[in-house]
Amino acid sequence: LSAAGSSPAAGSSLADDVSRDAGMRAAAAGGAPAWPPDGDLSPAGPAPDPDDSWAALRPHGEARSESYRLPGGRTVRWERAGPIGVDVDTTLRFSVSEPDGSPSVLEPYMGMLSHAAVLRDDGSLFVHLHPAGSINLTAQRRFTEVEADGTGAGAGGAAEHQEPGHTATPPTNTVTFPFVFPEPGAYRIVVQVKPGAEVETAAFDVDIGEEPSS
Repeated sequence: LSAAGSSPAAGSSLADDVSRDAGMRAAAAGGAPAWPPDGDLSPAGPAPDPDDSWAALRPHGEARSESYRLPGGRTVRWERAGPIGVDVDTTLRFSVSEPDGSPSVLEPYMGMLSHAAVLRDDGSLFVHLHPAGSINLTAQRRFTEVEADGTGAGAGGAAEHQEPGHTATPPTNTVTFPFVFPEPGAYRIVVQVKPGAEVETAAFDVDIGEEPSS
């Protein structure tokens, strides 16, 4: 890929080149992505983190179903309930099921049972979401400590080493994210879950209008 433009001296734009390896080209062409993209790790390089993920998603606008089949055979379902519109408090709820239809058991990764992002098709919006809301992990850890003893005074105790999402979390196959769509438009919701050894990614496309719609 290349971006052409005027020289830096002209003060308008820069130009650069980007290379894609064979693994990325295969994913873009609809092939099965793999980690690492070249199929092997350099002995001198770091091993992949178990919370890393790699996904080839359908183009924006082509994932309008309320269920999304993951590469491993599981299904993520968007459990829509109530109207969705601009400036409406919305709970984005998703459930994960095994290939036989039984509920999956979600494992935490990066301190959460799931991570999500909401993107607008024109690139004007990108919001990273956590099940507890869009607040940082340090604040969420502090809230966990407060809930553990009622005051937060036990910060040096057992709660000190508990990550959000790891604290007395019963097995579940469902995650929820609070969100408010700021303006009309075509959006994509990307949801990541870890129902097994690997993080898997689902995508859901939705058009948001001025008036709430179910």
